[in-house]
Amino acid sequence: MSDPVPFELLEQDGYRVATNGTRSLLMPLDEPGRVFRRRGLKGVGMAAPGAAVLPMLNGLAGDLVTRLDMPPAELAARLAEIAAVASPPPPQPVEWAVAELDGVRVYLDGETVVVTRKDLMP
Repeated sequence: MSDPVPFELLEQDGYRVATNGTRSLLMPLDEPGRVFRRRGLKGVGMAAPGAAVLPMLNGLAGDLVTRLDMPPAELAARLAEIAAVASPPPPQPVEWAVAELDGVRVYLDGETVVVTRKDLMP
């Protein structure tokens, strides 16, 4: 996944504008709301991989004790599954343009639009 294209904030033709060159979020200047950016890292603060891997290792160990003849392909697949959990993807930058008016927020990530009264974080 590549870094998001940053949103530029400006005022143009009577609007507050957040644009990344592909998508734009506009709010009239005469509205009492605001337009701002929300940035973060997705995947930071996840649980330690060991917490997820340990039960998988224990399960595999138990299966191996009862099935010493486990086929190599099955064993390799189980180990690959454990390895995938043990090495999560690196954190990904996230940037949203946000318009807020009368307690309603519109979040735009460049592709998806979310309308809510909740204060969302990337």
